[in-house]
Amino acid sequence: MQLIEAETLEPLPGCKWPRDNSSRWHASGWISAAGIETPKPFMCMVGIREYHTHKSHSSDSWSNYRDLPDYSLENIVLQVAEAFQKADV
Repeated sequence: MQLIEAETLEPLPGCKWPRDNSSRWHASGWISAAGIETPKPFMCMVGIREYHTHKSHSSDSWSNYRDLPDYSLENIVLQVAEAFQKADV
């Protein structure tokens, strides 16, 4: 997922990404205790590409979810929208 500046269409810098008390938003990237690094800002949520392609979630394949009703495209969009609504945007 890429967030962009509405006026410039440039990637939104991490300092302007949403913030909340969940572990979904990683505005400055992320480094795990095991040293797994994701240098760019991202949203970590089951159902979106960044989650399933991240090294720390490689065993949690999208195929585990794709046929479940809660992970239809419509419901994933609704979950992302809800995360934005709960965040400090």
